[in-house]
Parts: sequence; structure tokens; C-alpha cells
Amino acid sequence: MKKPSLRPQLAHLTRAIQAFRSLREEAPLHMVEVFLLVAQRNGIGAAEVGKLVGISPASVSRNVQALGRGKEGEPGLGVVTQIIDPKNPRAHSIRLTSKGKSLAKAMLGLVNEDGAAPNVPASRPTPEPNRNVHWQNWVD
Repeated sequence: MKKPSLRPQLAHLTRAIQAFRSLREEAPLHMVEVFLLVAQRNGIGAAEVGKLVGISPASVSRNVQALGRGKEGEPGLGVVTQIIDPKNPRAHSIRLTSKGKSLAKAMLGLVNEDGAAPNVPASRPTPEPNRNVHWQNWVD
């Protein structure tokens, strides 16, 4: 029996990435990775993002800034927001905005052949650092 082709799934994945890049054409892959990780683990800490994506704290900060409010003279995408821990002002959690949730759901719809969101299990597996994070858990 012939194995099914992966081309349709790869085409869906390409369209999902293009949907993200419609917000910022020159978006680097790390920015997409950070966004997808936050979409899966809404409220994740910035330090954990760096470990899981394999980027420096400075790179996490730049990506979150670009995904969020941006910086002076350079507007952000408005898809994430940072929440400062009142007990530790140096600790930040990163959450999706409503715009971010909409984008994540649209990207997921493009990845799924039928456009429907998958059934999401209640548990949240912990991805290994520098490994592909699976789309098993998604936005609320």
C-alpha cells in the first residue's frame, strides 16, 4: 500500500505561517516560534520561552516586544501582552491578546485539512528544550 503524501499537510502548514507573516512580512522564524509557544502555553514565563525555543533572554525580550506593543517608532503586532509578577517584578508571564487568540485559531484552522479545531486534551505535556512543540494544546 502506498503511503499517503505529506504535501497537503505541508501546504496547510505553509498557509498558517503565511497567515502569521501577513501581520509582519519580515517576521523571523523565532518570532513565529515564540508566538506558537505562547499560544500553546498561555501565561508561560519569558525564561521558559527562551529555554524551549533555544534563544537568549535578550532575543525573547525583542520577540515579545515585537509581538506585543512594539517600541517607540516601531509598532508591535498586538498579539501578546506581558504580565509582571507582583511578587517578583523581574518575572514576566506572556499571554495572548484577543487578537492573538484569533490569529492562533485561524492558523490552526489552516493547518487542519477540514478547518475545524481539534479536540484538545486536558493535560499539557511539557516539551523538551529545543524540540518542536506539538499542537496538542491550544488556546482557550
